[in-house]
Amino acid sequence: MKKILLIDDDVFVRGLLAEGLVHYNLQIVEANNGKEALCVLAEYKVDAIILDIAMPTMNGFDFAQETSKLFPMIPVLVHSALANKDSVLRMHRYGVQAFFAKPARITDIYAKLIEIHKGNYKVIPLDKIIADEFKFFDF
Repeated sequence: MKKILLIDDDVFVRGLLAEGLVHYNLQIVEANNGKEALCVLAEYKVDAIILDIAMPTMNGFDFAQETSKLFPMIPVLVHSALANKDSVLRMHRYGVQAFFAKPARITDIYAKLIEIHKGNYKVIPLDKIIADEFKFFDF
């Protein structure tokens, strides 16, 4: 069973994601912010991370930058309302594999997790990224 770390300060959003993903036989570990998530990563081995950006204590940008150094082999997907070109490009620099604008469908997130773990995701060059027109970005 794959273990997914959900990081979002909104308990309601985190709960919806967790509830949706457990139906796909995924084990869910949760954190309220990036700092708490780093503690979780010290304790648990996870197969992927789903990350919000706007959070207190340690935001998603700082967390993604830190994990790109400490845990570069763990795939990170962003699920955030900060769905603008600057956010997408910044997360791309930190090695994020996909960017979903909130609210994203659980089926889309799960499909991306499957692609990543099968190695079937494609890289889209940065010059093809147009921040106004996306459901999610594939990096």
